[in-house]
Parts: sequence; C-alpha cells; structure tokens
Amino acid sequence: MKFELTTVPAHHILCIRNSVPLAEISTFLKPCYERMEALMTKAGADSAGGRAYTYSISPDDIDIAAAFVIADQDLEAVQQAVAEAQETHGDGSADDVEIISFDEGPAAMAVHHGSYNQLGQSWDGFAQELATQGIKVAEPTFEDYVDRGDGDTSAAVTNLYWYLPN
Repeated sequence: MKFELTTVPAHHILCIRNSVPLAEISTFLKPCYERMEALMTKAGADSAGGRAYTYSISPDDIDIAAAFVIADQDLEAVQQAVAEAQETHGDGSADDVEIISFDEGPAAMAVHHGSYNQLGQSWDGFAQELATQGIKVAEPTFEDYVDRGDGDTSAAVTNLYWYLPN
C-alpha cells in the first residue's frame, strides 16, 4: 500500500475511549459519535472532523477512541461543556467523554478508498509496507474520515495515519 510521510499538526480531540471486541467496533462507535455530537452542539462548536484512534489491538479486542477534532477557537467552549456534563452526572463521569491534546508529530499516511468493512485489510497492508521499508511506528494510529460517500460507503475515503517516533 502506498503511503507518504507527513506531519500531523497539534490538535485536540473530544473522545470516548474503550476496549471493545473487534466484532463490535461499529456498535461502539455509532452511539459515541452521537453523544459527542450532542455535546459539541451544546457547546456551539463545529467538529473539524470525525476520527477513530486505535491505541492497541489484539486478535480479539481493540482499544479504540471515537473522536471529533476540536477547532482551536472552540476548545474552551467544549471544555466547559465537558465540565458541565461531569457535574450533571455527579460521579465525575461524562459518559467517558474526555479531551485529549496531541503535539505536532511525524506520521505516515495512506489512503483507503471504499467500505469501512475493508479498513482492516488496508491497515494490514499499510503495516506490511511500513515494515518492509523498515519504518518504525508509534501509537496511536488514527483514521480521518475525509468523505463518507454520501450514504454509499463504497465511495468513502479515509486517511490512515500512523505516528512515527520523534
């Protein structure tokens, strides 16, 4: 799989992270995106893009975070909305919603065209190509949903990013 070396800019994400069985990824992601979208709307913020971050994967499970990129100008409002949600629950939780900040960093990027059901094969090809070229990688990886295909997932475009050690 072809890839290019790039730099991922510093950014903040609103996310919900959990370890889930591989067969239940979409079941986990959909309600997470809905909860976060409601929180972003409450904050008056627009997402700069939907993503999924993977922190680790085993043959059975994946440590994954459903995420929205927070535009810099909306960070304070989203932080306030998360704090209010935590106060509403009384136990300090906000449906496991958190804000994570990433520094600018080097990454390898490949493009997946087509159904989300085929993303695993693209990640495998990407990993194999990086290994073949002797490129060391770091975690997390993430998917940036560039074009959802307007209801036709076979037309979807997803950028795949793998951080590289500094």
